[in-house]
Amino acid sequence: MAAPPEPKHGRKLVIGGVSLTNAKFGIAQGRIKKKEYFTAANDARNRIEQLVIDDAYCDDQPFTWIGLIIREGLVNDEMPKIGKVDPKYGDLELTIEIDTNDLIDVGKEEIQRVLELATLKSLIAAGKKFGCKMGKISAELEALKA
Repeated sequence: MAAPPEPKHGRKLVIGGVSLTNAKFGIAQGRIKKKEYFTAANDARNRIEQLVIDDAYCDDQPFTWIGLIIREGLVNDEMPKIGKVDPKYGDLELTIEIDTNDLIDVGKEEIQRVLELATLKSLIAAGKKFGCKMGKISAELEALKA
């Protein structure tokens, strides 16, 4: 079997989001600016991506990077949906739902924390399935839960 391709974007972790509700959290009420929300999301991705790199999470795997979609809905999934590995692009597809209510009336730091928790839970579930190295990822999840 051929090695999976490296991503053209150079990332090991890409996070996207989709809203499943019409809820208007901090951005709509003016309590947090869109720029702050996206900065929190970027900061969360950058911090967790560095753990992925440090743990060599993707090494010796059928994927070279992870594509995670965070669905802003009405529940907090404990387990993500683990999709297939795309042989053409080399990504592992993951999705997880978070409760939009956890994003209402909070600031940048709490938004970042919620996104990091969802990302870490997703990585650990997929890591168990694929036998990935994830010492720093696991430690970070425990630290955030404390």
